[in-house]
Amino acid sequence: MKRLIKVNVYIFLLGLISNPAYSQQENLVYRPFGEIIGFKAYEIELSASQFSSTSRIDEKGVEQVFINSQDFLLQEGNMTLRYGIGDKLEVRLGSRFRGIFNTTIVGEQVQNIGIDSVLAGIKYKLDKKVGSPWNFSLDAQLRQSSHSNSDYVPGTAPIDVVVLGDSGNTITAGVSFSRMYGTVTHFNLYTAFNLPPNSQSQEILYDSQIAFAWTKWALVFGVEGIYSLKTDDFYNDAISKPAVSRGETYLFNSINREFAAPYFMINKAFTKWKIGFKARSIVMGVSTDLGTEMGIYITWNSQGVTFADRKIGKFKEYDIEATVIKISPRGKFIKIDHGLSHDIDKGSRFDIFQSDYFGGNVLVGYGVVYQVGADWAIIKLLKKYADIKIIKGFTARGY
Repeated sequence: MKRLIKVNVYIFLLGLISNPAYSQQENLVYRPFGEIIGFKAYEIELSASQFSSTSRIDEKGVEQVFINSQDFLLQEGNMTLRYGIGDKLEVRLGSRFRGIFNTTIVGEQVQNIGIDSVLAGIKYKLDKKVGSPWNFSLDAQLRQSSHSNSDYVPGTAPIDVVVLGDSGNTITAGVSFSRMYGTVTHFNLYTAFNLPPNSQSQEILYDSQIAFAWTKWALVFGVEGIYSLKTDDFYNDAISKPAVSRGETYLFNSINREFAAPYFMINKAFTKWKIGFKARSIVMGVSTDLGTEMGIYITWNSQGVTFADRKIGKFKEYDIEATVIKISPRGKFIKIDHGLSHDIDKGSRFDIFQSDYFGGNVLVGYGVVYQVGADWAIIKLLKKYADIKIIKGFTARGY
């Protein structure tokens, strides 16, 4: 029996190599919203982008085009570090560097370059219901600006100064959903409650996308934006709102801001890192700028302690190997051909494998013994690792 189990360990390793569901490179090239980085993995992401305003939309929805030499350009650089504390929890730290380049109506050029803000956040993956195609995660983040803006009486803000952005704390809490269709197609949705600084209106953030992820390439199409909850105190009295030196843009010190921005992304993965490109355009909104943004990002991932590494460690503890002989109609209970005569007790743990002697050995799920007889036992399935229907003939290994 021990020798047979040892042979199956090697078969399982071969299965991991050929099975794209366990490919670390695939996880690197694209990570669905509902997933986290992974156990003891850390990741560094560097990104740079440039947004160019073409016109502005005021708080009433009226477009104000640039005239004469008016212009506004925002350049950003971001660094984010992520670390997987466990199978379900990920933490992150980051900083944002900005360059603001503003040209007034009279042709005066003003700029401001520096560190705009730092952030800290966590992401928690919720347990997946057995048989459900959906993955869910909760996310929370605090962003603190590294600068403090001065407020002015409306109409008196200096034109020879421009701020890096809104100053103060931004608190965000949201939920992510993801689902896979077929072998490469992913649907993702993120929505969050956002509390911006400067007493601006509370908001709902959203990001919805369709992604096509292969082993080394990924294509993503999506729409992201903001929906205002209309709680700004100055909505009906915009001329009385304290002013900041924001230059020609409406991106900062907004009133009930809203926008929608379609975007496109393409990723190329290598062994432990990937490079990506993103283009998006703000096409509609209120109290914001319309314009186009282009960005590039580079991500390096340590891969951490993989799922396969941890399961291999457990193989050495397997001392029972049985065969699945019956499955309940909904697939939640599994009957095997071993029982009390093989030292199986109620509560014993089993991993369920789709296995054969030709290289196939995929870990499908695990469960605990719910009922046991002399030469049979019923396992209650607690978790599935692969979207594979369990059938008669699968292997159950106890530990």
